[in-house]
Amino acid sequence: MEFIQIGKITGTHGLSGNVTIFHHLGKLPGLKNLKHIFIELKRESYIPFFTEQVKIDNEQELYVKLEEVDTMESAKSLSGKQVFLSTEQYEKLNPKEADINFIGFEVWDREAGKLGKVEELLETPGQLLATISVNGKEVIAPLNDQTIISVDIPTKQLKLQLPEGLLDVYLKD
Repeated sequence: MEFIQIGKITGTHGLSGNVTIFHHLGKLPGLKNLKHIFIELKRESYIPFFTEQVKIDNEQELYVKLEEVDTMESAKSLSGKQVFLSTEQYEKLNPKEADINFIGFEVWDREAGKLGKVEELLETPGQLLATISVNGKEVIAPLNDQTIISVDIPTKQLKLQLPEGLLDVYLKD
C-alpha cells in the first residue's frame, strides 16, 4: 500500500483525546467522512487509527477524535507525528485537477545532483515550499515555474534548478 502525507498532528483539542491536524488539503468536504487515517509512529511505519469524529476548523486544521485515544495524555503522545492517507483515500478526496503532492519525491538539482526526499510541503501566500532532507540537514526550496524543470510522477522524481547560493545557505558548516 502506498501512502501520501497530508499533514501533521500539532497538538490536542479539549480534554477527551481529540487531536489537531494541520493539513494541506484545503476545503475538501470529504474530510468530514474520513473513517481512518495513518499515523507514522516510527519512520516509514504507518499505523491505522480509526476516527470517531472529524470536525473541520478551517482550510488547514481538523479536530479529530480517534478510537482508543481517550485522554489528553494519549493524544499528546501523538503530537508532532505525520499523518497519511492511503493513495486510494487521497484520490477519492482530491479532485483530478488537484496539485501534485510532492512529499516522498526524490529531488535532483541541475547543478548539485541528487539532494534527497521531500519531507514536507509548506504553503505560504503565493508560494509553495518543499522541505528537503539533504545529508541530515533541512533545506527549504521554492517550488514554482522558475525552479521546477521536470516532474516524473511514476518514479517520484522532481528535477529542480534552485536559485544560486540557496544550498550554500543551508549546507555550509
